[in-house]
Amino acid sequence: MTIALKRPRRDPTLGAVYTPEPIVRFMLRACLSATFVERMCDDDAPLRILDPSCGDGAYLLEAFNELRRLNPEGSPIEVISRHLFGVDIDPVAVKDVHERLRQVIQPTDSDLYHPSKTWQSNFVQGDALTGPDFHQASVKRCDSPSEGLDWQATFPQVAAAGGFDLIIGNPPYVREKNAKPLFDRLAHSELGRRHRQPRMDLWHYFLHRGLDLLRPGGILCFIVNSYWTSAVSARPLIDRLAAETTLRQLVLFGDSPLFDGVTGRHMVLQLQKGTTNDECRIIDLTRCDDGLTELSTLINTTSPPDDSSGQIVETFRSQASLFDRGRLQINPVHRKSRLDSTIRLGDVCTVRQGIAENPPFVTRKMAAELKDCFHVGEGVFVLTQQEVDLLGLSGEEQSLLRPYYLTRSIGRYSLPTEPTHRILYLTPRTAPDVTSLPAIARHLEQVRPVLERRREVMRGTIQWWHLHWPREEQLFREPRVLAVQMGRHPQFVYAESPTYVGFSVNVVRLKEAHRLSLPALTAVLNSAWAADWFNGHAKRRGVALDISGTVLRDCPLPSLSPQIADRLHELCLARQSASEQEHQKMEHEIDRLIDRRKPHDDRP
Repeated sequence: MTIALKRPRRDPTLGAVYTPEPIVRFMLRACLSATFVERMCDDDAPLRILDPSCGDGAYLLEAFNELRRLNPEGSPIEVISRHLFGVDIDPVAVKDVHERLRQVIQPTDSDLYHPSKTWQSNFVQGDALTGPDFHQASVKRCDSPSEGLDWQATFPQVAAAGGFDLIIGNPPYVREKNAKPLFDRLAHSELGRRHRQPRMDLWHYFLHRGLDLLRPGGILCFIVNSYWTSAVSARPLIDRLAAETTLRQLVLFGDSPLFDGVTGRHMVLQLQKGTTNDECRIIDLTRCDDGLTELSTLINTTSPPDDSSGQIVETFRSQASLFDRGRLQINPVHRKSRLDSTIRLGDVCTVRQGIAENPPFVTRKMAAELKDCFHVGEGVFVLTQQEVDLLGLSGEEQSLLRPYYLTRSIGRYSLPTEPTHRILYLTPRTAPDVTSLPAIARHLEQVRPVLERRREVMRGTIQWWHLHWPREEQLFREPRVLAVQMGRHPQFVYAESPTYVGFSVNVVRLKEAHRLSLPALTAVLNSAWAADWFNGHAKRRGVALDISGTVLRDCPLPSLSPQIADRLHELCLARQSASEQEHQKMEHEIDRLIDRRKPHDDRP
């Protein structure tokens, strides 16, 4: 008898999104290899499968169906008792698992195993994260989920065997900013003291816990979001994967909608505890319109089918190539010469975000609060020239205006000859007292309730009329490279005249003299060489590439001869002033020069 899976359901308070059946089935069949099947009949060390956030049991029940398919002679209750284990903090979910398992119990099974004891010992309610793991001495079994599950006391037979053979599931996704009390509680747990990171996701804890619970050689398979692979908060987790595991298979779904009501990019991560030199298989479904449909075609195959449309791409990567300075490198880097340099941009340059005006313009929420005194989009700190003219500023007040460039006006080698807006550059140094600035005071007084609620104002760091984070002025006045953080393609432009920008633009300046001038660096960052690296290392947000300051600092710089560096300097300046007809020719020369660089010469 097989167990029918319920339709996915969702409990948003627990970060739980129940998984579509094709994903569950694919993950189970990918993990239950012949090696595992051989252990099904091992009386001394039977195969043991755990879902540490089991919900209503989709993975456990599909595991039951798969084990019965592989071994149809086995008793249903024996399969459940020997092989399947689950934990969830939600008591309703655990009751659902118990009820659905009862559907397959035959009257004669009770002679071999007592079903109610199996439910109590194998499928339990508890907090999977806050208690000790197998490797700590057991004190007691905690009956309250808030106390934390004592894994050693709850599953003593598994602990004696060294851990679980397969840990599989869809751990809850919860960001710290949305669940601060939960994360504060976890921070005081043993797991939190070892692994807590700012802005981490809750599922990171489940992966850490899973690694602790696996026996050597065991397999873990989770479906997770894809943004962690380049996240600073996940770097210790990725470093742990590199040091302790072998990545076996990654399935990348891109923007395919997998869960009802949930957007974002997802992937299936399968790893083995222990390091080997085995290659990782990567199945890329990011080009597919419907990743679930394509996944269904892979369930009964060991490799992707022939796909003339090129929507399904399969590659194999070495373990070493997957990890780079705390990032998981899941996107292909086509140029092997990409990593021949040990010099990174952060070694020779400072990278800072632009101004956090907070707010530059009136938002919809502000307009509603201010009872329509302002229209959405009207300037607060960032003003059009027409808005400036209407304020009637004095000479002293006009001296506080700075040339401001909207992010959308900055492009690849492109910057408007005139600023798009003006910014009221009000800081503790430039505007210590607002009473001497009557026109500015009248303007900002209308939004004062909003400005006074800003964090830095409430802390007493700034006054209510100041910019939230103005940065130091030399950042926008000395020669610099402007780097747009979000776009379809990398976008860098060299600037000498003052250019004040918002926090969606990073500002790059040399720390000291270097063989690469800022114009030459601009040419490098706009090149195909760098675009390939950014595509492999930056986050993907829909169709956009998120090149954060952290990613910029880690970008390797090619080893260039002085002659090539000088020519790149010339080409950048020429490219920024050339006609559109000349652009392609210049950029081809830039790419050719970078491909002719001196190999393995990384001296500054």
